Order: sequence, then structure tokens, then C-alpha cells
Amino acid sequence: MRAHQLRRGCSVPRHYLQTSIEQSLTGLPEFRKHGGYSAYNEGWGLYAEQLGKEIGLYRDPGSDYDRLRSELFRAARLVVDTGIHDMDWSRDQVVEYNIVISLYLVNRGY
Repeated sequence: MRAHQLRRGCSVPRHYLQTSIEQSLTGLPEFRKHGGYSAYNEGWGLYAEQLGKEIGLYRDPGSDYDRLRSELFRAARLVVDTGIHDMDWSRDQVVEYNIVISLYLVNRGY
């Protein structure tokens, strides 16, 4: 992930706004306010990256490519998460899946 991509995902509005909203919600158990749940965090990251596109921060195809690459990486992690928790994948299966995805990207020239 390149620096500008990381800035859009990890700066305003992502973590600061996300944490502020999360901690001010009433009726949530304390562990939900301070837990840093992956799906929730990823949703905010996706929102921040998409917002960057909508307001014109990706000024050339190369910078938009980085955003798309991040989306692919996020999708692969969601597949792995499902594989581990629902399909009882072993560590070796996770590594194999990531190798297949990496080879696909290399063969496609990504």
C-alpha cells in the first residue's frame, strides 16, 4: 500500500471520525466501543478510500489503481477470514490461497 493510499484509509475521516462516533454511541456494550473490530474498521477504510475517489483525490489512473489493488487485498482477506472461521481452513490452506491470488495478480500484470 502506498503512502497516499494509507493516508486516505487511516486519516480523517477514517480512524478519528470512526473512533469518535463509536465511543459516543449509547446503548453499546463497552467492548464494542473500544474493540477495533476488523469488519467495522474495514468498512470505514473502504468508505474513506471511496470518498477520495468521489471528491477527485485520485487524479490519474495510477493512483486509482492503488485504490483498486487495496480493494482486492481487502476482498482476499475477507475470503481468508471466512475460510478460517466457517470452513475451518488450516494455516497451510490460507497460505495456499494467498499464493494463488498473488500468482493471479502477477500473471495479469497487476
